[in-house]
Amino acid sequence: MTKTIDTLIQDMEEVLDSGCGWTDEISEWVADDIAKSLSRQFKSIGTQRKGTLRLSGIGTPCERKLWYDINSTTKPEPLPASARNKFIFGDLTESYILGLVKASGHSLEGLQDRLDVCGIRGHRDCVIDGMLVDVKSCSSFSYSKFKQHQLRDNDPFGYISQLSSYLYGSRNDPLVTYKNEAGFLAFDKQFAHICLDRYDLSNEVANKEQEVQQKKAVVALENPPERPKWEKTYRGEVVEVAEDWAEGQSGNRVLSTQCSYCQWKADCWGDSLRTFVYANGPKYFTKVVKEPRAFEVTNENF
Repeated sequence: MTKTIDTLIQDMEEVLDSGCGWTDEISEWVADDIAKSLSRQFKSIGTQRKGTLRLSGIGTPCERKLWYDINSTTKPEPLPASARNKFIFGDLTESYILGLVKASGHSLEGLQDRLDVCGIRGHRDCVIDGMLVDVKSCSSFSYSKFKQHQLRDNDPFGYISQLSSYLYGSRNDPLVTYKNEAGFLAFDKQFAHICLDRYDLSNEVANKEQEVQQKKAVVALENPPERPKWEKTYRGEVVEVAEDWAEGQSGNRVLSTQCSYCQWKADCWGDSLRTFVYANGPKYFTKVVKEPRAFEVTNENF
């Protein structure tokens, strides 16, 4: 009997419980896919960024960041070794998770197929049982959003837009039988839970061409767009909506969490940005009224 996407997680867990379905051929496939991922990741280190708009970037919440990604003539802040290690580990995890899909007896097709949406290219992860699926390796905190189906309310990396772009680009593919629905196959890196988070993307697909053209217009601007305003919450309540956030009652202001991770923060904020290193890591100040009791990183001591 042909399996359907509805029993995917149950059947993957059955492989883990019984070992049934996993073969030497699947082990070889996973090993080969991991080897290719490692080669691709390490060969890309130090290569020149091409500044091309990709489907994976269409949903970037900060259009100013998107503009810098495409147009900046300076080099972005280099990725720390830990961040690159995280991306590599995510690729390795994806290979293993897809091996489990194979072992569970579900159809796995369309891996890394190239897509095109209004001239913007990208690659989807896969098609499982006729549904377009994007594999995500994530922290327990991020995993909870997939498990609880909360991306509609909290999607800081634009995953919904990304998934709908892949679905739109696959709209004429006979492998994809779910034309308005797609899902995230999420893996919790800490506790190893797995879930499938499915979304009806009818509205996003219907408006995809308009969204893509709007992003093209943004990156075509002569100057970067205005900074967005970010919500700061405390105990579930929004306490501030601004470009940067107040730090206590000192009068100092710091970058939002989203901006702190951006590789273009120095270009975006210029000389007003000051970096102080605390025991739990750096904090980026956009305004200093009261000098922080921490070591400041400057051009002279960096």
